[in-house]
Amino acid sequence: MGMNTLKIAGINYPNIYVDSSLSYNKPEKNRELISIPGRSGDLVVDHGTWKNVPITYPCYAKDKAEFDWLIYQLASIRGYAKIECTDDTDHFRMGVPIIPQAPTVKRGGKDFYFDLNFNCKPQRFLTTGAQATDYTANATIYNPKNETARPIIVAYAAGSFKIEEVNNPHTEWTITVSSYPAGYLYGIAIDCETMECYFPGPSITDISASANQYVSISPNKYPYITYGGIRLKMGTMSKITIVPRWWEI
Repeated sequence: MGMNTLKIAGINYPNIYVDSSLSYNKPEKNRELISIPGRSGDLVVDHGTWKNVPITYPCYAKDKAEFDWLIYQLASIRGYAKIECTDDTDHFRMGVPIIPQAPTVKRGGKDFYFDLNFNCKPQRFLTTGAQATDYTANATIYNPKNETARPIIVAYAAGSFKIEEVNNPHTEWTITVSSYPAGYLYGIAIDCETMECYFPGPSITDISASANQYVSISPNKYPYITYGGIRLKMGTMSKITIVPRWWEI
């Protein structure tokens, strides 16, 4: 058993030790096989996406108190949680504890061995892609991976700006913030993965209130960042923040 440790939903578990050898499972491509009467072979429809992947962390706790504390914390998770492991500080996963939300004890007594299972999003997110970068002038942002990223974009005032694909300048989005209500200190976040706009808290991923009514995107499709990258055109904005969400399989 290795001496790696986990951080789940922002909480460190320094006394839960992990063998992460089972945490690199690859997801299955989201394909559909359609059998057509009178035709030999199936029609393959590739939806261009990946399925969720089960991830197992074989764990060890030295005493029952540590084990019980982990179970208690897991039971409080609602939706996806960020999972970080010390054996791979370049990546993190987003996963939900598989029901039942408590791990299964393999051997009781003074030592507690158990499998900690998650239903994870297919992506292995890069830690560098979770960092927020502020832009105060036009800029080109390059995607270091082949996979298309769905960023969080934050605007801090009413106005408009544009995003253009580097490899395809005919693909351009105009994002307009119609107004900016007083009392919101951290901008308006445009989440291109969930396709929702919201007022964030001190952390960009904290959602304090919906802001869909204040944002319009033309064409009616949320921006993305392909391998070639994007050009950010500030327009009337003095500051834009982007969390790119780079990832790989």
